[in-house]
Amino acid sequence: MVELIQVTAATKDGPALCLLFMDIINRLQLLYMCFIYYFVTDADGGSKKGQNLLGVECPWILTPSCFAHQVRYLLNMLASTELMQGFSFNSFLGAISKFILLLLR
Repeated sequence: MVELIQVTAATKDGPALCLLFMDIINRLQLLYMCFIYYFVTDADGGSKKGQNLLGVECPWILTPSCFAHQVRYLLNMLASTELMQGFSFNSFLGAISKFILLLLR
């Protein structure tokens, strides 16, 4: 299901986004007669706060942090270690990308 929700003028704080996330989950569960137990959002301020509130309001739903942001954070940490001194960050990311593509073959 792909649905665009116009939120340009909407409040994007944690409580407002939590309500939006709960509405999305309810509509998906009704439409597809399924149970949502895993919900991931972007890791910016409002989305992250809304996701945390969703976990409090609906403790049966797992709300892990954004995987892409976690990988980027890990790569930044690794790039700053002594092991990576002398390498540019872009060449490091290129090498990691090639390694991941080899694993996926």
